[in-house]
Amino acid sequence: MDLQVKEYNELIVDCCTIILQSHKNLESLLEEYDFHSSNRAEIDRNLISMAVASNKMLDLVHPLPTSGEIHGLPKEATTVDFQDDVLIVDKDHPKWNFVPWFKEKTIAIVEALKKLMEFLEQNPDKLNLHPKATMTPKQYINDMIGSYLREIPPYAQTILNMIESGRLSISNVRLEEEED
Repeated sequence: MDLQVKEYNELIVDCCTIILQSHKNLESLLEEYDFHSSNRAEIDRNLISMAVASNKMLDLVHPLPTSGEIHGLPKEATTVDFQDDVLIVDKDHPKWNFVPWFKEKTIAIVEALKKLMEFLEQNPDKLNLHPKATMTPKQYINDMIGSYLREIPPYAQTILNMIESGRLSISNVRLEEEED
């Protein structure tokens, strides 16, 4: 029997750093956002970076089922990776299960990013607001973009701070039988 331990702290730090850096880039790119004339390639590049990083984090604690699992095979028969049963331990509260805490923060990032992308794809010329609305479609879209953009960094920074301080540890421990 061999005890295998895989640490994910470095992966999470890298992902949070990418999210925060891409967010910083997007803030400046979206200051004077205009659906028709903005630098879409640079905006999209940062959105993709954030999406990939946030999905890597989410996959640790909430992986999508494999095609084998969808068709009824047990998870153990369909995965060869270390991914299952990730442990998230808080050194101040070692008996608490921090997976739901991590999952909640990560899902919040992913959901805010989805909404942000949704509004970035919204053409104000095709948006019909109520006739008594006090803002233009462009103002509405820009306000919503700003709102969802502001949601992302607090979650990423919180996760990053917890790991960099050494308080939170994300790993997988597996006992494997040696092959003869």
